[in-house]
Amino acid sequence: MDETKIDLGLSSFGHNNFADRAISFANNLPDRIYAFMHSVGFESFLYFLWALATVLALAVAYVLYLYILAQREEKYIYYDKTPVTEGHTPPREKKSARWQEILEHLTKENMSDWKIAVLEADTILDELTKDLNLPGDNLGERLKSATPANMRTLEDAWSAHKLRNEIAHGGADLKLHKNQVTEAISAFERGGW
Repeated sequence: MDETKIDLGLSSFGHNNFADRAISFANNLPDRIYAFMHSVGFESFLYFLWALATVLALAVAYVLYLYILAQREEKYIYYDKTPVTEGHTPPREKKSARWQEILEHLTKENMSDWKIAVLEADTILDELTKDLNLPGDNLGERLKSATPANMRTLEDAWSAHKLRNEIAHGGADLKLHKNQVTEAISAFERGGW
C-alpha cells in the first residue's frame, strides 16, 4: 500500500511567504491610502457621510421639536389650560403681577391695606368666573352656578367672598384680624386657580 501525503497547505505556513506579503502590504499602505483618498470612491463616501449627518441632524431637530410641543401640551392640559402661542401672555402671568400686589398689601400693618387685598382678590375671582363663562350677573350668582369641575375648592371661594361682602357692607367700622385676612387670601387662591 502506497502512502500518499496530503498537502493541506500547512507546509508553507510560517515561512517567508506570509511574512513577505504582510511586509509588502505595510510598505505599500501609505500609497494605497493616498490613492484611496484621491479616488472617486472616497469622495462619494464623504458625500454619503455628509448626507447622513445632515439627515441625522434634521431627525434630531424634529424629535426635539416634537418634545417641546409635547411639553407645552402637557403644561396646557395638566397645569394652566392656557394655550401657549407666540406673543401671548397667559392669564396666570398677568394674575401673578396683580397677585403680588395683593400679597404686598398683606405685609403692611394697616388694616385698610388688608381690606384692599381682600377686595382686589375678590375682583380677580370675579374676572376668573367671567372667563369661565359661568352664568350670573355678579360673583355671588356665578359662584352658585359653579361646580367643583369649574373651581378647585368652591367652598374656599365662597368663604373668601363672604369676607369681601362683610368688608363692603361693614365699611370703616369693621375690625379685622390679620390671620383672618391671610386665611381669606389663601382661600381666594385655593378657590379660584
